[in-house]
Amino acid sequence: MSVQAGVVPPHDHVVSIYDGLEELARNVSDFLGQGLDTDGAAVVIATPAHREALATRLRERGSDLAALTAAGRYLALDAAQTLASFTIDGALDRARFAEVIGEVIAGASAGGRSVRAFGEMVALLWADGDPAAAIELEAMWNELARSHRFLLYCAYPRDLLADGDDLVRLQQVCTHHSEIVAPDSYTAAQPELGPSADPDSDSRTYLPVPSAVSAARRFVTGRLGEWQHGPAVIDDAALVVSELAANAVAHAHTAFRIRLSQAEGTVKIEAEDLSPRRPVMGTDRGSAVGGRGLILIAALGSRWGSEPDPAGHAKNVWCEIPSPDLREGI
Repeated sequence: MSVQAGVVPPHDHVVSIYDGLEELARNVSDFLGQGLDTDGAAVVIATPAHREALATRLRERGSDLAALTAAGRYLALDAAQTLASFTIDGALDRARFAEVIGEVIAGASAGGRSVRAFGEMVALLWADGDPAAAIELEAMWNELARSHRFLLYCAYPRDLLADGDDLVRLQQVCTHHSEIVAPDSYTAAQPELGPSADPDSDSRTYLPVPSAVSAARRFVTGRLGEWQHGPAVIDDAALVVSELAANAVAHAHTAFRIRLSQAEGTVKIEAEDLSPRRPVMGTDRGSAVGGRGLILIAALGSRWGSEPDPAGHAKNVWCEIPSPDLREGI
């Protein structure tokens, strides 16, 4: 994963985009429990509800939290209070963060113990309407990893982050982490599409992970089925969106957005990513963005194209597929 110039590369820094509390508690308790099982320490900086859910799951997997707390191997802190401890005049203070959180990590690692930490202060900042501060805090964690050894697990609810309109912000979150854990919904058999504000268009934003390809395909086929397009059109659309999404993951390596729309006699699929590299028609996937996949897209669609954004830092690849106008009963 590429890292912007001047940004400390992420080190053992995982981010999970999750669908609900049960998924969050399962993933984080497994992460923390693996460290506790090997005589390590766990630090939790979370909301009261999430601290309780994690404690319940950890006890279910055999952790004696009272004994671990007494031994200095389990520390649970309130996310809002901890965040406030290094916020001065409404802004995050880097020196104070390093002092407060550095002391926590140092205490947990006493005696040479390995440390695994879970934090969701970044999610609180994002939910409070300050994604820039959330990104800044992610960078602070990476800077702290220069002087303190620990594994860090961050988490954001999917409806807060992954379905947002700001593709750049989503990619910034990805860039500050060494590993991305996609939500369970990416592999669900039937996606929960929900109502669309526009009866003729819809869009979804995706993380740059392999499972996003099948998630995008189920979104498109599910919505086209709701719009009552025929099986042949849905099959063609499934192939097109799979190629577009796969190119975004494999070649652009960025978060991406799939837009789906219908007009008279046409279905249009668009894939927007944050790479300036333009797709090139070719026969060898390894030699050009798109490769043989673009041949398939061109064959299935009546038209296709690629448009850069005005600044030249992103692109939108699109394909139009002929479809009978169901509204006139054709």
